[in-house]
Amino acid sequence: MHIHEMSSAESPGANQVPLESEEQEPVAQSEDTEKGQESATESSAQDHAAIRELLEQLGAIRSLTDEMVSLANSREETIGHLYEENRRLRAGELKQALKSTVNDLIRLYDMIRDLGVAWRARECLSRDEICRELSFLSECLLDILSRQSVRPFRADQGEAFDPKLHCAVRSVSTASRELDRTVHEIVTEGFLWDDRVVRFLGAEVYVLAERAEPPKTGGADKSPPV
Repeated sequence: MHIHEMSSAESPGANQVPLESEEQEPVAQSEDTEKGQESATESSAQDHAAIRELLEQLGAIRSLTDEMVSLANSREETIGHLYEENRRLRAGELKQALKSTVNDLIRLYDMIRDLGVAWRARECLSRDEICRELSFLSECLLDILSRQSVRPFRADQGEAFDPKLHCAVRSVSTASRELDRTVHEIVTEGFLWDDRVVRFLGAEVYVLAERAEPPKTGGADKSPPV
């Protein structure tokens, strides 16, 4: 009888073991939660630091880009100013270089005008007088050109045709092979500027009758680039 009572008395103590296990589980879960929160907080702080660093780098790149754009705009503006200044200087130099020529042409205009007045005052002029006056005017023009280092050049009859200096205006048929591709007669004089051709000499050119084809050139008014 006593043994049964003792067994019954001990049975409540046996039911207390699971209670202790249930009390320990919330404590472990709480510790894990705290550790997770600490880890998340630390990770969040690292993320914020990385974002701040990235933003700082982006800001530096933007500042550098703005500076480069500003320098490019300043460079374009400087080039524009230099181009305009160079244009003005060249225009001024050109005007200064042409000033003497313009003055010479004005004087030539005065001479032609005075010559016209003199001709009208006279009832008649001989052919020699007219030729003499026109020759004088042409000499004045050549003098103006010579002051700019421009001079005329000619070619003798029978001189070999030179496409670097001459321009074939017309062809003259010939049976002589010796005269083939030589100058027959000058039509317009050529001009050199500092020993560089600015206008080809226009000439009639002998062409062998068998070919009847003038030397190929660019025409009477062809002038090489200066």
